[in-house]
Amino acid sequence: MLKDVDKLPGSTEWLYQTIEVPSDGDNPPCEIEFYYRNPVELVKEIIGNPTFNQPDAMAYEPVEIWVEGKNGEKVREYSEAWTADWWNEMQVCFKSME
Repeated sequence: MLKDVDKLPGSTEWLYQTIEVPSDGDNPPCEIEFYYRNPVELVKEIIGNPTFNQPDAMAYEPVEIWVEGKNGEKVREYSEAWTADWWNEMQVCFKSME
């Protein structure tokens, strides 16, 4: 399966590492093969991919969506992560770190 994934265009390379798991008293130590990709490079790849870099597919800023409720009043709609208060709080938090 990994070879099939590697055939995809623009894919970041797989990295390989072995990790030694120490004995827990009942089981002997062993080595585990660990395959992974650089998460920063993967995010760059996704954001740079025109298929995903569309306004309806990716959101980079928080949005408040208001709809008409049963009695005609405005009601806040929460449907995606970027419509939640948390997203706005995180962006404000990161701006203060600059």
